[in-house]
Amino acid sequence: RLEEAALCFEKAIALGADPELHGYYLASVRGTGGPAAPPRRYIEALFDDYAADFQTHLVGNLQYQAHESLVRPLLQAGRRYHSVLDLGCGSGLCGALIHPLSDSIDGVDVSKVMLGQARQLGVYRDLTHADLVSFLADTTRSADLVLAVDVFIYVGELSAVFRSVRRILAPAGCFALTVELSPDGQDVRLLPSLRYAHSESYIRRLAQTHGFKLRDVFTAPLRYDQRQPVQGLYVFLD
Repeated sequence: RLEEAALCFEKAIALGADPELHGYYLASVRGTGGPAAPPRRYIEALFDDYAADFQTHLVGNLQYQAHESLVRPLLQAGRRYHSVLDLGCGSGLCGALIHPLSDSIDGVDVSKVMLGQARQLGVYRDLTHADLVSFLADTTRSADLVLAVDVFIYVGELSAVFRSVRRILAPAGCFALTVELSPDGQDVRLLPSLRYAHSESYIRRLAQTHGFKLRDVFTAPLRYDQRQPVQGLYVFLD
């Protein structure tokens, strides 16, 4: 009932509701592309509230598998990484997996509550509470593995991310990421789920523009939604 939802959001804005937040909601059901990035307070509140049930719901109910599917090829390759940067680390699902092959792991996430859960794992050297785009633009650290697992669904436009990762990635380093696949091939699309989807051609173009070489790419489910697989693109860049 997307049209009814759109009318409700339009009425809310007309009656004085937060135009940025409700404009984001409106764009998701109108299919108009949406803003380049979501309001930070929406993402932060979402995951602060979700943290207590995050792993039980995501891994159990939604059969989330993106972290395992992305990290598995890295584990199979057996290369050891001196410095890992986990973007949108959440509760630490990826950090726990890559820890055996890393000397140090740093994480960044917009949710303080999720970072608290990640800290309890004892696998991260440093955890930063920040928006990842701003963090990447300002950081002076380098990494030989940058992980971005199922986080770009809450970022949108990725040009700045690719530019910053290229700057901080050590020689012979790897940028491993996932995106939810755009259902109609649009470069970047805000879905009614309030998540962004991206096309493979968009990711390939960004990689080429910012000087990355494509090591591998494959399509596989990220999670299940209403018992249907949500397809994602798994990308490994050098």
